[in-house]
Amino acid sequence: MKNVFGAPLEPCRANADDAQGSWDSTGLCSESTGGVHQICVTFDEVTKNFAQQTFQPTNWSRQRVHQPHCVCLGAYALYHARAGNAPLTTNCRAIPETVFDPSYVQHWATWNSYQLPRQIVNGVDALCRACDQQAQTSEERNYLRMHYQNIRKAYS
Repeated sequence: MKNVFGAPLEPCRANADDAQGSWDSTGLCSESTGGVHQICVTFDEVTKNFAQQTFQPTNWSRQRVHQPHCVCLGAYALYHARAGNAPLTTNCRAIPETVFDPSYVQHWATWNSYQLPRQIVNGVDALCRACDQQAQTSEERNYLRMHYQNIRKAYS
């Protein structure tokens, strides 16, 4: 699997003993096992209420502060739409390129029946901005931007 830069996908899981991060058995934020959690984030003191901000039944993210976790695009987009200036620490090397696949993005246009105007567009934009800052070469940046532009056209 490739990440959003076209390089080999890296694991999100930092500690092999951590079984709580919503990743597959190898620590990847991967769709290969049927999961939906593709975005590797780490919560901090500012973003620890991610689960509450995204209307989840428990505020599990408070227990995940300073630990990586795979989240879905729907929750990621809703969080950005609601939290505004509280950016999530995102590890783009652990995000599969399929996060920009139209069928994946369309699946998350709403999340748990919650939707704010342009939520999915703003979420994809926020993800691309975060990853653009992490690109280490022009090739990585171009690969990311190509996939981003393809999905952005579908939602313009």
